[in-house]
Amino acid sequence: MKKQRKLRGLQRKKMVAGYLFIMPFILGFLAFMVKPFLQSLYMSFCNVEISSTGFHMIFAGMANYIRAFTIDTEFNRLLVEEIAKMTYNSLAIMVFSFFVALILNQKFKGRAFVRAVFFLPVILSSGVILGIESDNSLLASVQDAIQDSIGTASITDTIQNILVTSGVGIKAFEKVFEIVDGVYDVAIASGIQIIIFLSGLQTISTSMYEAASLEGCTKWECLWKVTFPMISSLFLVNWVYTIIDFCMRSDNEVMEKISNTMIVDMNYGFASYALKTVIPDEPLPPVPVTLGTQATVQPVLGEENQLLLEKAKTGELSQSVTLESSVQAPVAVGDRLGTLTVTFGEEVLVELPLLAGEEVPRITFRQMLPRVLRIACLVE
Repeated sequence: MKKQRKLRGLQRKKMVAGYLFIMPFILGFLAFMVKPFLQSLYMSFCNVEISSTGFHMIFAGMANYIRAFTIDTEFNRLLVEEIAKMTYNSLAIMVFSFFVALILNQKFKGRAFVRAVFFLPVILSSGVILGIESDNSLLASVQDAIQDSIGTASITDTIQNILVTSGVGIKAFEKVFEIVDGVYDVAIASGIQIIIFLSGLQTISTSMYEAASLEGCTKWECLWKVTFPMISSLFLVNWVYTIIDFCMRSDNEVMEKISNTMIVDMNYGFASYALKTVIPDEPLPPVPVTLGTQATVQPVLGEENQLLLEKAKTGELSQSVTLESSVQAPVAVGDRLGTLTVTFGEEVLVELPLLAGEEVPRITFRQMLPRVLRIACLVE
């Protein structure tokens, strides 16, 4: 009984020590990740208006999501492209990091140096290092000196010229560099995953491999029947981390669009936008028709007369109408007769087509003869 109590006491002490070690992370995660996430989630369901007193949020339900997926012309395309890119990139990163971790887990000279080399791209691709590189005047001067010494052509331009002159087409050149960029992106993003897999491989007891070899298992069988089952849970951890890392990358076009909309333009998503139905300020004058069954045709505005505008611009719009001086019959419904231009100050927001709202057939000789006789009688 005393031994069991001692064991329980030791387990409690270890549990408390473990919670104390991870407590800073838990507090930081709750303060800097969970709270902003919940605030952003609630803000996405609201119309956000910015004033001198701060943010004013009015609950709007799914209106912002409906506008993003049904009205915005870029969001759906960017979302599909980034999801596809994330799918095959995450798969490539998982496979690459797993096999690299298998290699680094072997015993050979210089193993620590090789591990550092594989983790070095993670450090070099961090935001701090990238910021130092972008603002480093010494690196900029060295780069300018190199360009002056080799000429204005860059390395990629030089390689392109070599490939083109050797008979390789532009498409093949682009494909080669696309593959090279893909390999570079996978290697850069695999550092943390390699370390996680490596830590899992080091927890596997060597006695399990010895027992498997005594049973006649080959290296390949040991991989699938011992190694893979023992670290299978780490694949989920690495996959989740890879997705999060991909979403936080600076070249993610969806995140870049959201960031530009929220921060650069200070619009805070679609909450600061409104749908404006364009209606002509004045009745549109008819357009004369030559050689038609009727003298004029009435222009109308097309069906696509709704604009997604910033709320600050909806009240100060101006319109200008440009119509054809005359059109020749026959005129079909939907033929373009002019343009309605909507402007905000000097900025042209949209040019909407003005279309024929009715059909005007071309006049025939039988229809023209009575008109000519009527005009002749009036002249006499």
